[in-house]
Amino acid sequence: MSGLQWRFHWQKRKLFDRDRSGQIVRPINVFFIFCILVIVEHLRESLIKRDSQVLLRACDNKSQSP
Repeated sequence: MSGLQWRFHWQKRKLFDRDRSGQIVRPINVFFIFCILVIVEHLRESLIKRDSQVLLRACDNKSQSP
């Protein structure tokens, strides 16, 4: 098992630790990871939009030059 896989496995085990009554102890970690995923996705989309606009401008400039 590679380091990353081991760490993911350990993290998953840590996420779903249960106390004696069977309740999940750490729901905050799930929420935290969800927030990070949403932020990363938002940043990725804004970067893609910006890159595509830059590419479009570059293509327009090429087509306008004689």
